Amino acid sequence: VANIKKETHIVWYKDEREISVDEKHDFKNGICTLLITE
Repeated sequence: VANIKKETHIVWYKDEREISVDEKHDFKNGICTLLITE
């Protein structure tokens, strides 16, 4: 759950490394997601 605004930029990290994501987020529902491929 995140408290976000339309101009919010999300940066994901794992093990102190930034994960690059090319997806645009739709902040209408207030949910931030990250798809992880196998």
